[in-house]
Formats: sequence, C-alpha cells, structure tokens
Amino acid sequence: MKSYSPAALLDKLQSTMAKLDEESEELHQKFLEKDIDLPTFVQKYKKLRAAHHKCALLHLSGKASLR
Repeated sequence: MKSYSPAALLDKLQSTMAKLDEESEELHQKFLEKDIDLPTFVQKYKKLRAAHHKCALLHLSGKASLR
C-alpha cells in the first residue's frame, strides 16, 4: 500500500514529468540534426508536451490537496 500513498504518487508523477522532458529534448535534438522531418517532429513533440503538462497539472493539484 505504500506505493499508493500520496507522496509516492506525487514522486511517480515527478519522475514521469522528468522522463517526458528528456524524451522531448531528445526529439528536439533529432529534429535539429535533421534526423526527422517537421510534420513528424510536430506530431510527436506535441504529444509529449501535452502529456508532460497533464502530469504537471495533476502534480500541482495533488500537492495543493495535501496542504
């Protein structure tokens, strides 16, 4: 049950956000190196950033509800 504690869930959200940040930076680097084309970059980058912001909002609301 410890893995479902509020603190553990917030930590998991934090690590997920960091992972998504890293993935979007890697994708950005691939685009700059011309390893992927613009439409592919935009589609994948948008998806990664939307997921990151969703996690960020959940993290903020979780922290606020624990106060």
